[in-house]
Amino acid sequence: MQILRVVILALIVLFFIGNCSTARNRRRHNSAEWHYRYSRGMTYAVQGKFKLAGREFLRIPSISKFYTLTKTCSEVIEAVRKNRIKKKKAVCLFREIVILMER
Repeated sequence: MQILRVVILALIVLFFIGNCSTARNRRRHNSAEWHYRYSRGMTYAVQGKFKLAGREFLRIPSISKFYTLTKTCSEVIEAVRKNRIKKKKAVCLFREIVILMER
């Protein structure tokens, strides 16, 4: 009976270790994907393709470290759609953001 408990506990520990390591790898992969989507969204925004940029920004989930930047960029794109900001000014704003991010 005692041996059975030890074996069951060992299997449970191994199960959780395996799940934690794969979750960490998944998180890293998603982080790279989120960075790629953010970069593509910024590229589209600098080119003035706000519809495509908005689509890329919407694909970044709230747990990403890029989410606050994405939310701000989405708000600017929405302001352009509602004609609160001119398209040229928005493009200049996105160019400045890209320049600041490269430093």
